[in-house]
Amino acid sequence: MKEDFVTNYVKLWPREIFYLKDTQCVAELKKSLYRPGVYILYQDFDVFYVGQSDCLFKRLCGHATKRYRLWNHFSAFVVPKKQHLDYVEAIMIAATPRTANRQGGKRIEKIDLPKKVENKLLANRQIP
Repeated sequence: MKEDFVTNYVKLWPREIFYLKDTQCVAELKKSLYRPGVYILYQDFDVFYVGQSDCLFKRLCGHATKRYRLWNHFSAFVVPKKQHLDYVEAIMIAATPRTANRQGGKRIEKIDLPKKVENKLLANRQIP
């Protein structure tokens, strides 16, 4: 049986959607985001923070109205099985050059460039 870790996603939605007062708009947002998942907060278009939640809508709304005021867009990934949240979050953090995260939850081990390979690359870059 095929098992999907991520089933849906939203990409670069603006933070301002959480300030809308229109009840129909809010209902549509809840319908889209009232699921477990992993999210990325962006400061302009640089990754600021990666997190996870049992309910993306509640967590993102909380960030938008209370904390982390340095972000202006977000992406979110629906992870239907909560036991996979830690893994997906760890992958997102590892794939990000820099974030405000202190890695928690599941840790995945980084593989460093082997010294022989690094030395070979450095040797090839030298100008004779």
